Amino acid sequence: MAQGLLDELSRKPPAAEQQAGYSTRVRSGTAVTGPRSGDPEDTLRLSTAPGSLTAAGLAQIVCTFSDSAAAEGTDR
Repeated sequence: MAQGLLDELSRKPPAAEQQAGYSTRVRSGTAVTGPRSGDPEDTLRLSTAPGSLTAAGLAQIVCTFSDSAAAEGTDR
């Protein structure tokens, strides 16, 4: 689920949404994986370091994940 959300965030919005002012700051090809050894079991890790994302891109990811089943650890 988390990768599907990330893929959707990285897609260019359709023309109608762009005209309404919507855009994305999430880079295409960004991936998400589960926890590494020692991480809490519901950890999600990005293939791109959060510090290398724009503030808007990071906000899009955090807001989307925090309001989804991805944040519940029910499905990755």
